[in-house]
Amino acid sequence: MTNMDCVEAPIHREPQAKLLHSLLSFSAPPAFGIHGPPSSGKTSTLMRYLEASGINYSVVSCDQCTTTRILLQRALRSILAKTGTGTAEEAVAENVEIFSSVIYTQFTGNNYTTPHVLVLDRIDRLPDSNAEIYSCLTRLPELYGITNLTTIFVYSTPESKQLISSPVPHVYFPPYTQDEAISIVGSTDPTVSAPVPDPQTYWREFVRVAVLALNPHTGTDIRLISKACSRLWPLFIEDADPNFNKQYVSKQKIFQAEDFIKQLDSSDDGLSQVQKYLLVAAYLASYNDSRYDGRFFSRAKEAHAKRRDTRPRNTVQIPARSLAPPTFEYERWLAIFHALLPDPLTFVPCTDVGTSISTLCAQNMVVMSQEDPLDSRTKWRINISWGLVESLAKDIGMYIEEYILE
Repeated sequence: MTNMDCVEAPIHREPQAKLLHSLLSFSAPPAFGIHGPPSSGKTSTLMRYLEASGINYSVVSCDQCTTTRILLQRALRSILAKTGTGTAEEAVAENVEIFSSVIYTQFTGNNYTTPHVLVLDRIDRLPDSNAEIYSCLTRLPELYGITNLTTIFVYSTPESKQLISSPVPHVYFPPYTQDEAISIVGSTDPTVSAPVPDPQTYWREFVRVAVLALNPHTGTDIRLISKACSRLWPLFIEDADPNFNKQYVSKQKIFQAEDFIKQLDSSDDGLSQVQKYLLVAAYLASYNDSRYDGRFFSRAKEAHAKRRDTRPRNTVQIPARSLAPPTFEYERWLAIFHALLPDPLTFVPCTDVGTSISTLCAQNMVVMSQEDPLDSRTKWRINISWGLVESLAKDIGMYIEEYILE
């Protein structure tokens, strides 16, 4: 059992750290959930506790996995490597049943009884359906006899039906209050030291006024507040006055300036950033074969080199862009959309995506299509030209040619 005194919990997350300690110190449950709004310290608190406690653990970033099979494969490889019970060649997991069977075989064959924790971070960002993962991994002892593996689901969206209906514990991370957000960001070191006698106090005062000024836009999202403060801080300390109140009065306009908005709005097409990403993703889903999605849109660390189709041709081929766009499935569209977002931690609420898709449908930029009357699935089709898509891609800072197979 880990002594809680040896674990330094993140600031303002001591109650949640104690709950994690009570769940993982004694007879740990087969699974439990950690949920709360984005940027509320869920992953950082859990990682700090696991590292300080000395518990064996494996982490899988689910938002970097395009399918359930890839998620299970990465989880199995990490578990076998961390526990020393198998090699990468033995890590084959086509589905949850095979995944659990391999773990049971390797743990039993090597007499491995040490508790191990599997962290599925951002499980709600997995493009595939995660219902089977929830239902099986929460019942490992009764289904497969695995008693020393605990699965932790970390997610930000409302709880799924499978987790609500299963008797698993939950640890809730509430959003930070305004004072807590000021305290957390103010305790960090600024990117540039201010030329004043007490730069740390100067920085904390700046964070306080920045949070109060930007609260209608950032709320208490620590990540957004930190980014905003790091960008505004160098402008604020130009010609710094040791008297903070005087400096704030002279630099107050930087919290109200809208010049950067004009720079972002390089086109007057009336489309939001989410809608532009959705249109680019729809075009790529139409003109790229689905078998190449892992090559172009995987978030793995390997380099993404632009490939050309070098297969021999017996006849002259018409360029695909000159033909009518093929249809694509809704799930694949959303998977490509999330893969194109520049920040892996970027969270786009489901309501924003749904509203944006409805707007695009109303403008006939994306249309629904049902080619086969015997197929109940509804497919979609992009309805804009290559020139417009290329312009939208430039607006969001993306070179779309690198994502199209020629």
